[in-house]
Amino acid sequence: MNNGEKKPGPIEPSAALAPVSAGNLSGASYSGETVRSVMAERFVRDSTGGVAGHPVAGIIALILFMDLVGARDSLIWFGILVLATAVRIGIGFRLKEATDRPLESRKMALLGALLVGLAWGLGGLLFGLRLPSDTVGILLVIMAGLVAAATATLVADKSAFYGFSTILLGSVFVSAMIRGLGWFNPINPNLSFGLIALVLTFWVIMSVVHRRANQQLEDSLKIRLELRAAQQQYKGLVESARDLVWQVDNEGRWTFLNSAAEEIYGASPEDLVGNVALDQAEAGHLETDYAAFGKVLMGSELVDHETVHKTVSGEPRHLSFSATPLRDAQGEVRGAQGTARDVTDRVEAREALQEVARKNSLVRSLINGTEDMIFFKDGEGKYQGCNHRYAQFLGRTEEELVGLTDEDLVGKERAAQYRKTDIEALTSWDPVKFDEWVVDSEGRRRLWETVKTVFRHVESDHLGLLGVVRDVTERKEA
Repeated sequence: MNNGEKKPGPIEPSAALAPVSAGNLSGASYSGETVRSVMAERFVRDSTGGVAGHPVAGIIALILFMDLVGARDSLIWFGILVLATAVRIGIGFRLKEATDRPLESRKMALLGALLVGLAWGLGGLLFGLRLPSDTVGILLVIMAGLVAAATATLVADKSAFYGFSTILLGSVFVSAMIRGLGWFNPINPNLSFGLIALVLTFWVIMSVVHRRANQQLEDSLKIRLELRAAQQQYKGLVESARDLVWQVDNEGRWTFLNSAAEEIYGASPEDLVGNVALDQAEAGHLETDYAAFGKVLMGSELVDHETVHKTVSGEPRHLSFSATPLRDAQGEVRGAQGTARDVTDRVEAREALQEVARKNSLVRSLINGTEDMIFFKDGEGKYQGCNHRYAQFLGRTEEELVGLTDEDLVGKERAAQYRKTDIEALTSWDPVKFDEWVVDSEGRRRLWETVKTVFRHVESDHLGLLGVVRDVTERKEA
């Protein structure tokens, strides 16, 4: 890598990188009360941000079930849901004034979450007891979607999640049991038992997912608190001094590495010193790495920059870098110093968790079990997913559909019409409903009723569209 140049010998680390004794770490600590307070703040923020999606889900339920259950009772329930949501939003505004009392705010936010849950529980009983047996599965899909979303919006509070999910799924459980016993609007006991089994299985799965996500969040917060305390006591280090400790000169060449280099890169510090540090970066991360570390050499700090480096044998390692400029006595930047942590396990666990949340087999089976066609788009009109019936109609797999637009599938003219309704829903935040005649795969003319509803992703501020397509030919011809 050095074109025949002789590698410089290892340079001793600066005083800022000198070993720190256990006694000196007494100030860089945090209490369990601090962790609970930070988790409470996260819970208040996330639960407040996610409450706006409940009226949208309620509208979807009205569209799907009002004709089957009755307009009066459905609208009364929706009014209760909107009222509960409004109360929760009001609590959120009040909590903005109580940022210095996170544990007290957490209690109020918990009550608000349970209040919204009770409104949904009432809806679960109303619809669960009155819906025809062939549409109860759609109710379970809606409840399952709300519980799945709660794994993100209520990730920081176990009590809130368990209370909310138990109320929602419990209402479906109770209604299925009552109908199976023949006490009200009886259904086939086998169907009732199947619904009960699905509810229990899904609740167990979501509880496991939430518990792992909650533990991961708590561990992450503990790490951040540790690093923050270390930063306050040792300004020369960004993040803790564990894991890889390193220095580079102003040309980006390693001048010091500790013995953790052997574990991370599969080479001794002596073999790596003198090499350009970013020679270890994977090609796909070079641009962002050069930009990030270039700013450090210009005097900025770098915190928790995730990248992928290669070992000397070519194996990838997910690393999290933190760095500060290394200055001489005159204050001129002559390099950079910092730490790097191997977060490969954390990244793999995060990706696995996201995959479980996105493609949970139970939720997918419920979505794919409906007679309706369902699809999801982002705000730019690109497909993000669909159920089997929609993919079958288009003659593609869901994987092939993701990332495509209507123009890729049906041509410019029809795509323009569809995009117009997309934009109408995105800008108005109201459901958009329209009918159209289509020719199915068997050559029959069918009348489709399409409803598009806007939703906000639980992990970002990006908007998306949920589309439900129903064949209403027989209903129109009756």
